[in-house]
Amino acid sequence: MASIKDVARIAGVTPTTVSRVLNNRGYISENTRKQVYDAMQQLNYQPNRIARSLQSSKSDIIAILVPDSGSMFYSGLISQVEWQCRKRDKRLLLCNSYTDPKLEHEYIRILNGQGIDGLIVCSHTLDIEHYERVPFKLVTFDRVLPNIPMVASDNFAGGQMAAKRLIDKGCTRLLHISGPMTNARLAGHDRYRGFADYCNAHGVSYELFQTEDKFGYNYYASFVADRLQNKLTQFDGAFCSNDMLAYALYRHAVSQGLCVPQDLKIVGFDNSQFVRILADPKITVVAQDETAIAEALVRNLLSSETAAPITTVPVRLVEGTTA
Repeated sequence: MASIKDVARIAGVTPTTVSRVLNNRGYISENTRKQVYDAMQQLNYQPNRIARSLQSSKSDIIAILVPDSGSMFYSGLISQVEWQCRKRDKRLLLCNSYTDPKLEHEYIRILNGQGIDGLIVCSHTLDIEHYERVPFKLVTFDRVLPNIPMVASDNFAGGQMAAKRLIDKGCTRLLHISGPMTNARLAGHDRYRGFADYCNAHGVSYELFQTEDKFGYNYYASFVADRLQNKLTQFDGAFCSNDMLAYALYRHAVSQGLCVPQDLKIVGFDNSQFVRILADPKITVVAQDETAIAEALVRNLLSSETAAPITTVPVRLVEGTTA
């Protein structure tokens, strides 16, 4: 069985350097890190994670709590977070709350006894008191919890980008479909605020429709069919708070005999893998940077220094055929 000394010999470094790579301690150049990992692969060397966790009081496990991993955006984000964890020799534990506060609370209770190194909170059904006494570090995504670092896209700028795109394309009667505005903890509400701010500044009217705290194409399709029945012709531009909702609106508009973008222009938000592979239509979207978000979440969670209260990740407009 290969030892750490064998890895060091093949990699051309000292055993201490191999140990620092395995424990992610101190500065290690990318070239040296690659030499060590290549040597480990060549020797099929598997570090004893249990011994390492006992020695360092760390489990090398990070958990992520999401509202629904089936969401196209969250599935992509989870993949990027896992990649960032693996680069740091950490493992990712996935927890799905399905927007159920009881399930979210149960996960917090279970994680309290697992010795995880930290938790990324993307779910949003529990209040701060449920997180105040946890024995691990926390960082949130798009969720405001007092005294807990948050990573968020520049949602306000994204809302403004969407409004600007629609207005620049000649729209004068706008529609915005968002998630529920009742939860003030969600930073994503800034999408609506940015959208409304730009519309008001340019004297353009708009109407807001709010979905329930649910995900998935079937729900969105049902929502737009029920809530916008016989109303869609009142609008010539729409901003949807996610990609799947934008696609559901597109399908409904076409089913009502409207032409997109001639009769109705549509802008989505996220730029999830679903939209990236969708050939017809190519939805115009405000894109979140999944890679940069994941890197900031994992970096802030594992840093020995106090993370900034808010880390804002820029967004950009990706032009398609719908607006």
